Amino acid sequence: VYQYIIYVLTGDLYLQKDIDENLEFIHQAENNPNEVYSGGGQGFCWDISAEKVVFYHNEFDEEDGWPDLSCSLHTFKTALIAWNAFLQLPKSIHSVVETVIEE
Repeated sequence: VYQYIIYVLTGDLYLQKDIDENLEFIHQAENNPNEVYSGGGQGFCWDISAEKVVFYHNEFDEEDGWPDLSCSLHTFKTALIAWNAFLQLPKSIHSVVETVIEE
């Protein structure tokens, strides 16, 4: 699932407005545990709920080697916040963000 998260962050969530929208979906899911919020980009779509985030490839399916996978909401939130922090850093080869993503 970590490969999916990397694809989503780098391929679908590189604009600040998209990051902000998904951080808001996460906030809504945390406060409304019975609701599901949908996001998506060119490569993947995803459903965000209080328990997990489920990723679906837009073009390929399990037969093509892209099964639907999920991770906890906490994992996706941690990765998205770290990605957002990285994008805010000065554009320098020396810019670094480190985070721990629990399994």
